[in-house]
Amino acid sequence: RGATDDLGIWLMDKPQGLEGAVVYNADIYRRETGEAFKERYMELLRKVAQQPDTTLGALSAPEGSESALYLQRLAADAAPAPSAAETVAARPAQAQPVLLLPEQAKLAQIWASALTIDVNDIRANDNFFDLGGDSLLAMRVVQQAEQVMGFRVEPRRYVFESLGQLASAAAGTPLEVESAPAADSGAKRGGLLSRVLGWGRKN
Repeated sequence: RGATDDLGIWLMDKPQGLEGAVVYNADIYRRETGEAFKERYMELLRKVAQQPDTTLGALSAPEGSESALYLQRLAADAAPAPSAAETVAARPAQAQPVLLLPEQAKLAQIWASALTIDVNDIRANDNFFDLGGDSLLAMRVVQQAEQVMGFRVEPRRYVFESLGQLASAAAGTPLEVESAPAADSGAKRGGLLSRVLGWGRKN
């Protein structure tokens, strides 16, 4: 929901015709799901080529397609992600709010601004994506956190770690101690955007 580069199709015009690939984020999709996306896409391309005047409804009919049935089952099992307001409302009431540590409070303020929620509703064990964040918002948050807090956290950690873990100085690389060659290397990799878009790549 609202994510970018978690699923995509690349097409290249080559002398022998079009070549393409379906790419997927391995942190989100299983290998068999990626295969099903590819197979279904190829099925639809073949139908369009063979029956260019057929309606969209007929082209997308799942009958006889194992990949279409697989994806239908997957969609039926997927519950809609709760909004940030729903996540907060579902929490048990507490007599007193739990205070955040200073570094946690700084990061929580950045999250609250990006997610347009009350900073007092954010806890140390909250995850950015569970609160309603997405990849595009995370890019903004990572950049602001670097400027405000003075250290860099790998963007992919936002997928799995909590506010408390990310706010810890031990979780990041201090900007002032980074060597010039390391900074140049980061620039060659494409900087912040390439780091965020690289979430789906495994080490």
